[in-house]
Amino acid sequence: MLIRPKKLQIDPAIPFSLDKLNRLPSATVLTQLLERVDTPMVLALNAKWGDGKTTFVQMWKHHLAAQGLRSLYFNAWESDYSSDPLISFIGEMRGQLELGDKAHSPQLAEKWTKLKEAGAYLAKRAVPVAVKLGTAGVLDLDTITEQALGGLGADLAREKIESYQADKNTVTNFKQRLGEFIAELRGQAGGEKCPVVFFVDELDRCRPTYTVELLERIKHFFDVEGLVFVLSLDKEQLGHSIRAVYGAGLDVDGYLRRFIDLEYRFPQRSGVNFVHFLVEHYQLAETLKKIGRSSEVRTIDVGVRTFERLASVFGLSLRAQEQCFASLIIALLASRLDVSLPFIMALLAMRTEDRKMYENFVSSKLTVKELIAVIEASPQGKEFLAEDAGVYFEADMIGWKRGRDKTADDKISNYRNIVSADQGRNTDSPRAHRILTHLDAPFDFHSIALSYVKALEISGSFQGPG
Repeated sequence: MLIRPKKLQIDPAIPFSLDKLNRLPSATVLTQLLERVDTPMVLALNAKWGDGKTTFVQMWKHHLAAQGLRSLYFNAWESDYSSDPLISFIGEMRGQLELGDKAHSPQLAEKWTKLKEAGAYLAKRAVPVAVKLGTAGVLDLDTITEQALGGLGADLAREKIESYQADKNTVTNFKQRLGEFIAELRGQAGGEKCPVVFFVDELDRCRPTYTVELLERIKHFFDVEGLVFVLSLDKEQLGHSIRAVYGAGLDVDGYLRRFIDLEYRFPQRSGVNFVHFLVEHYQLAETLKKIGRSSEVRTIDVGVRTFERLASVFGLSLRAQEQCFASLIIALLASRLDVSLPFIMALLAMRTEDRKMYENFVSSKLTVKELIAVIEASPQGKEFLAEDAGVYFEADMIGWKRGRDKTADDKISNYRNIVSADQGRNTDSPRAHRILTHLDAPFDFHSIALSYVKALEISGSFQGPG
């Protein structure tokens, strides 16, 4: 039984061979940008949590290697137990560049040793003043006023100024050593004009204080020629972390402009390829056969279309769609269902998008008319309802609530009137006719719907990690 798909095995030779979201064009455009960068830069890949940023970054990293660009990967969330991101950064550089390897030149080894020593000294001092340079709480030696110093004794003022200057010199020394190391690394790779790319992933999942510290370290300590940072993040979630540190009234966009030079959003995606991928990886056809529902394999395409369209209408993330399929497999295996994939997959999409809306519809607090209005509110929803998959969806919802929801009964009467009034003119009657034909099927929509609801409750008792 497969409850979650296996981790993608990315082929370094053809890293985008398993790309179901058509993101190779994005990698191509972004690579061309990096190849032309001749100054330090921080690029943000902004997408919702669960929209496949990590998979894209891993594929792009191999793609960059094929183009001769050196890169490193840093999972911020996995290291936010660290007291200081600086230590984690340096550790990742050592591990991923294999700097203990004899294949590296003595010159690179020497520059690494100096960089490591400078980094250790910098981390030890913790540079409390320098870290704040350019952010909230600025204390710049050139802007200290007499009034600010007036409350300090002469000795204390002198001590603070000297400490500040020492911190500033420590940062300058570290950046100089880092610049020398990056220059040597680029030279050895034969790509003096191409930057070293440092990916920072899962930034939006870290502790708020760690997130802010990491951003500030990147800005103040790693802003050197030849080094480009790519931050993989959900800007909305990142904003919550920043406000948790600096206050709810902070202008997040203004704050982030101090750290991020360019922001890239993935083009609008079509989820159909990804949903087909989930069908294959969750072995849906095999599961249906296993529970004795082989005849339902033929309905997979309609179920996929229903789910894909509703996922688009509701804006379900890729991770949310994965969780839907995990729930589907559990529901199929743990329950004795008369399976109608389009029906149960529609309920899954509804429940995942808005649990309150789903529960209100189950309890008849939300009418069929109101539910259809929610779907019709978006262009994708209107297109969906005009398709065969949308016809089955509406008919299933009407059949479920027939005799229990006046708006469902009104819709049936309306469709009967359309068919009766059409008299073969073939204008509005084909869709109405298909809905009525589906509603005349010899099974109890209400009982089947309730069995699906119960099965989904069972699947909902299982919680995935995170």
